[in-house]
Amino acid sequence: MRRRIGCILVLLVVAAAGFLVTSCGTIRAGRMVLNATRPASELAPHVRESELAVGGPGGRVPVRIYRPIDEDGSLPAVVLVHGAVTGGPYDPRFVALARAMAMRGGTIATPDLASLRRFSLDPDDPERVAAAAAALAHRTDLAKDGRVALIGISVGGSYCLLAADDPRLRGRVSTVLTFGAYADLDRLVRRWMTDPRSDVPELLDPQTFGRRMVLHGNLEALVPAAEVLPVRDRIDRLLS
Repeated sequence: MRRRIGCILVLLVVAAAGFLVTSCGTIRAGRMVLNATRPASELAPHVRESELAVGGPGGRVPVRIYRPIDEDGSLPAVVLVHGAVTGGPYDPRFVALARAMAMRGGTIATPDLASLRRFSLDPDDPERVAAAAAALAHRTDLAKDGRVALIGISVGGSYCLLAADDPRLRGRVSTVLTFGAYADLDRLVRRWMTDPRSDVPELLDPQTFGRRMVLHGNLEALVPAAEVLPVRDRIDRLLS
């Protein structure tokens, strides 16, 4: 699983380099790849971080902003959206990716989608991604030319595709890049919950993991109230 995640992150970094820089793209992309594979803590001294709370019809969402420590003014801006992982945007691998991208000359914003961290698919989450992107695009001190790129992993990629169509972002989206996005999230959940298990040697079976995450995030709707806590405890132990 770590190998697979590592490959996804490397591909993401290489593809992102094209719009983060305007010259020496290959060299900078290579440096970004190397940085993204380093521990997140090693990259911290090179990046300035701040917190931003964005409000919209879907409610308020916390957003962390990453920028190179030695640059001021507007930079190419990216909203980087996490997938269904417990740590969300604070997962060390995701933080390392955001910091590596910022170090190469970008403003990187990572919204925290609390429901997705529990693998509960909230229909308001694409709107929250759009709200974060709109807030970033309107910050002349952060986003170059008032435009923003949307990059999402897994379900977060699906949310980016939906957010890009939001009227508030018309004419402001420079790029949409997704890895492992799903065209039909309802079908995804149904498949994970009903398809037979398929073992993959030396890797965590994604269907089994997804099944547990779906149950964990939606227990209140699936089991009697008196059973929610003990069932959640058992799933927590399995996930750990």
